[in-house]
Order: sequence, then C-alpha cells, then structure tokens
Amino acid sequence: MKGHGNSMVLSRLSLGFVTLMGFGFALLVFFYAASPFTERGMIPVFHNATRDLTIFGLTGFGTIIACIGLLRHKRWAWWVTATFSAILLAAGIIFFWICAHPRDDFARSEGGFGFFLSLLISAPSLLCLILLSLPPVRRSFFYHPR
Repeated sequence: MKGHGNSMVLSRLSLGFVTLMGFGFALLVFFYAASPFTERGMIPVFHNATRDLTIFGLTGFGTIIACIGLLRHKRWAWWVTATFSAILLAAGIIFFWICAHPRDDFARSEGGFGFFLSLLISAPSLLCLILLSLPPVRRSFFYHPR
C-alpha cells in the first residue's frame, strides 16, 4: 500500500500544478479581455474592444471550468486539457520553425524574441502534457468508477 500512497501524492501534485497553470492562463486571458477598456492607447487584438472582451472572456471562463473539472476528476476535463496543451505545443513548435527560417530582415532581427516566445508557449504545454500522461494521473481519471 505504500506505493499507492506515493502515486496518490504524485497525482495530486501533478493535477495541482496543471490547474495552477490553467488558472494562470485564465488570469492572463482576463487581462487581455479587460485591457482595451483600461488602457486607452491600446489597439485591441481583434480590432474591436467588445469582440476582445467576448472572445478572451469566454476563453477565460472555459479555462476556469476545465480547471474545476480537473480538480473534480472529470474525464472530459482531462481530455480538454490534454487537447489544449497539445494544440499549444504544436503552435509553439510551428512558431519556433517560423522563427528558425526568417524570410526578411525584420524577421531576422526579431528572431531572439520569437525563440523566447516559442519556448514560453511550448515548455508549459509540454510539461502539462507530461504530467497529465503520468500513469497515476491517468489512472485517477480513467480507472475509477464514478
């Protein structure tokens, strides 16, 4: 039974880290949602403050709902989080590839920032995918009757 206790601790710590990353992402998205209304000189991402509020706000609420689902050990939340992490990892790899093969002088001059951004996108999503795919974490979602 000693090994079972260690796997429970590993599962809880992994889920805690993934949900902490999720709540941090939701906070960042909420800042993006509110920024056109709090900073007057800022150009909204989608060129409309209301559209920014709607898209980023819904993304933030969806992230919070998925994090709560993870904490309650819902299977759909595991799938949503794993899929979203895989999409972010793919986006980070694509961004890295684009930065590694610049097409003009501006892209060459901003390559260092692009590499940093690709690392900033890829590393947390890869870590979340690894933590979600650990056997104790998967077992806690898929092999227990609900």
